[in-house]
Amino acid sequence: MKMLKPLLSFLLILSVGFFINCDKEDIPDPNNNNDPTNTDPFAFTIPAFDNGTEIPSKYTCDGSDVSPELKWENPPTGTKGFCIIMVDPDAYTGTWIHWVVFNIPVTTLTFSENINTLPTGASYGTNTWGNLGYGGPCPPGGTGEHNYNFHLYAVDINVNLSSGATATEIMTAIADHILEQKTIVGKYGG
Repeated sequence: MKMLKPLLSFLLILSVGFFINCDKEDIPDPNNNNDPTNTDPFAFTIPAFDNGTEIPSKYTCDGSDVSPELKWENPPTGTKGFCIIMVDPDAYTGTWIHWVVFNIPVTTLTFSENINTLPTGASYGTNTWGNLGYGGPCPPGGTGEHNYNFHLYAVDINVNLSSGATATEIMTAIADHILEQKTIVGKYGG
């Protein structure tokens, strides 16, 4: 028992010394989505459909026209936020912008289906219809199948633009600040 007390005292002193000398930044936070020790790849999914497959009509003007759930994980080190831009490059008038969201906080890793309230700090941009928010696929009859590109950008800045900015304005602002981009293509029409 006499030998145990000095050993316990030594271990207590050692552990207190460790925590006093340990910087909080040195301890990886398992809840930190921007952890530089995380080596998993940046990933983006839309649970309602796989890349290159048909978008369910629920997410189009032929259905409820609600936004699909989006999920992403493991943003690159240095990410300060995200931007989402959904485009139809096959529109007969040129590229059609369906959805623009920017300044999504780095702590946000999912958008629920039919998202109505954006996370604090995030803003809607203006789509081609001149509206804020989601406008689902709605190709005119007889124009064939269209590809709808959901672009997710991890950026190292907060975009200094007001709500209602256009996709072009946002892309200009982030051009030199994109750390990584992921794209999911959904198909609709025919």
